[in-house]
Amino acid sequence: MPFAVRLSIETAALYLALVILGIGPGDEVLVPSLSFVPTANAALYD
Repeated sequence: MPFAVRLSIETAALYLALVILGIGPGDEVLVPSLSFVPTANAALYD
């Protein structure tokens, strides 16, 4: 059954994507050098 989750903050959406993919503390996450700040912050939450 398809479903969707609506989030109002980009950082929360990126963090949720990382959690769903099973990425956690100790895993390497690469982000572009020219990007919006929440892109890197989502990987730093844990």
